[in-house]
Amino acid sequence: MSSPSTQLILREQDVVKLACEFLENREMNISQIALERESGVINGDLSDDVIFLRQLILDGQWEDCLEFIQPLSQLSSFKISLFQYIILKHKYLELLCIKSEVPIQPTDTAVNEVVDLLKELEPLCPSKEEYSGLCLLLTLPKLTDSPDFRHWNPIKARLSCFKQILPLVKDLLSGEKRESFSSSLVATNDRLLQLIIKGILYESCVDFCQQKATQSRNNSIEFTNVLSSSDFNDSDLSLLSWLQSIPPDTFSCPFEQKSLNVDIERLQKPQLETSWTEHILVTPIRSNMFPHSAMPQSKFKSQDVMTKSLSLMLNRQESRGELTDMSRSLASFHLTGKKLMDTSVDQLFKERDNNQTPTTIPEENNIASEPEAQSELRQSSATPRSSREGTPGSPTQIRSTDNIITLDMGKPKFVKVTTLEDVQAVRCAEFHPEGRVYAVGSNSKTLRVCEYPDISRIGENHQTHQPTVLFKRTKHHKGSIYCLSWSYNGTLLATGSNDKTVKLMTYNRESNSLEGGEKDLTMHDGTVRDCCFVEEGPGGSSLLLSGGAGDCKVYVTDCQTFTPFQALTGHTGHILSLYTWGGGPIFVSGSQDKTVRFWDLRTRGCVNLVQYGADGTVGSPVASCCVDPSGRLLVTGHDDASVVLYDIRGGRSVSNIKVHNNEVRSVRFSPSAYYLLTASYDGTIVLSDLQGDLTSSLPSVTVASHQDKVITGRWHPHHFSFVSSSADKTSTLWALPSV
Repeated sequence: MSSPSTQLILREQDVVKLACEFLENREMNISQIALERESGVINGDLSDDVIFLRQLILDGQWEDCLEFIQPLSQLSSFKISLFQYIILKHKYLELLCIKSEVPIQPTDTAVNEVVDLLKELEPLCPSKEEYSGLCLLLTLPKLTDSPDFRHWNPIKARLSCFKQILPLVKDLLSGEKRESFSSSLVATNDRLLQLIIKGILYESCVDFCQQKATQSRNNSIEFTNVLSSSDFNDSDLSLLSWLQSIPPDTFSCPFEQKSLNVDIERLQKPQLETSWTEHILVTPIRSNMFPHSAMPQSKFKSQDVMTKSLSLMLNRQESRGELTDMSRSLASFHLTGKKLMDTSVDQLFKERDNNQTPTTIPEENNIASEPEAQSELRQSSATPRSSREGTPGSPTQIRSTDNIITLDMGKPKFVKVTTLEDVQAVRCAEFHPEGRVYAVGSNSKTLRVCEYPDISRIGENHQTHQPTVLFKRTKHHKGSIYCLSWSYNGTLLATGSNDKTVKLMTYNRESNSLEGGEKDLTMHDGTVRDCCFVEEGPGGSSLLLSGGAGDCKVYVTDCQTFTPFQALTGHTGHILSLYTWGGGPIFVSGSQDKTVRFWDLRTRGCVNLVQYGADGTVGSPVASCCVDPSGRLLVTGHDDASVVLYDIRGGRSVSNIKVHNNEVRSVRFSPSAYYLLTASYDGTIVLSDLQGDLTSSLPSVTVASHQDKVITGRWHPHHFSFVSSSADKTSTLWALPSV
């Protein structure tokens, strides 16, 4: 006959709740939130709406919190002013923390947002004294210098924020709950500690009963240590069995009441020291469980408003270690030793067997995009070297950062598709965002819009011809056209000149013409060297950035009202290059003062500064600059012929590439950032492969050349082709021959 068994059901979910309550009671909030996020368990009897609001607060999505609660603002019982005050106060504290930890130049770039927040808080503050206290925090070097915030950290503060918010919304957001039974069971009153004490008592009672059963004379109970090992196992119910066998009359006997004195030795928690800014800005780890799965997938609005530009500076707080430390911040930027494709530029010159079969591309839609172009490069390199030697044509050079080797490779790999001829130097050329046309400006004051031809059947023996000019305007400026730029939607075209003006025009895609009278912007007092658009204006309208000589300011113009409304100062030399990526509010400028500045239009100032020559080297003026689409890598071309790759997050130079012997006037990443195109006053255009380790020598090859200085090199937005402009009075479209 089998002995009767007793079953105990223990849920790990409840164990996690015990641990969460233990950590929360001891203000170990960082560990508590990490445990909640990884386990998907919250110790609380809350509705789904309240849990969702709680997670918004813990993720620091302050604007989303205010937006989520808007439906309750119609209820007279909801204290919306108090709710707004608590949310904005915590946002204010985090912004103060960021301002004190991140070295920004100029220092007032973050102060404006702090002041704006204070203005919002003033009518919401419960008292003037409390508002004065918030203002006083702005004068302190660090938030933690205040006695009230000596032990402040963002995780602890966000939990505190939710606790203050909960009484305001709990009764109003009492909707559905995901678990009708288990979520109502909440760990309270230090339940974990209670169970540990009772467990020690049980173990000690078992030991005492065993001693009595063996007729030991020891009448005292000795308590075991929490961490001491025990032979007791989960199936040992001897004490319970013994208690069940005692006659009921035994329990009616009076016994002496005793109390247990429990001395708990409190943990001496260490003082936490770190850059809390990183914890504020970090993207939270997400799980596939509610509420994390319901969090907005886009970047947090609060992060966009407060700190998107400041995130550029985060990793500059890290220790300056070896070069390998810096490489980690570029982990997603082709930093694997293995190539993403079978071929790269360096394989153009790799000797192949004579009987190797060329790789072909299907005839349909044979226009080369960037990945497809790599197959074409592979096919070109598959031609036996012996069959190319001695063929008439200009020599092609393969270069590395260590040496330059000239090989007689026959015809260039990129062929001249079209060449536009002018009577004076051609300074600038830019593709329309759709890629169907490109604009060209020259020293002859002439602006042209040229048709982009069909390059699907371009061969190595292609005969170069003049492009089809769809629009031409002579005497467009009173001086030379130094720069031009298309808006992101292609409806606007801007040009800058040494006549100190910027012209802004509307482009008609149907007629390929500039319609209406152009707007002349006359705020500059020197040559306008560069211009570009961002899509961050009121109502989504475009903003035009322009800079150059004279006062060395970057001017911001509202394209809807044609009004310059902002002038960004900081450079002490002529601004030679402007670049923006992603249509966002952040852009970079390169200057004669040997610096690149990162600007954020929301903070209205410089948010990061790269000083070339600050490490004791001579440094050189920045003639051109560009940022890759991910915003991780900055490349600059300099007057001393160097091309510098700079890790933005790591805050240091990755590589100094020597592929030219004169000023580098143009640098551009290919659309997918697999390659880098550089153009120089030495008359050459060089292609560098970025698919390997950026900290080592990069394979580079001269792919095109002009008879005089090359001023511009610009990629087609979709195809593996580019347009160049030169002092030899031409602008040439280059493409790989189809196979």
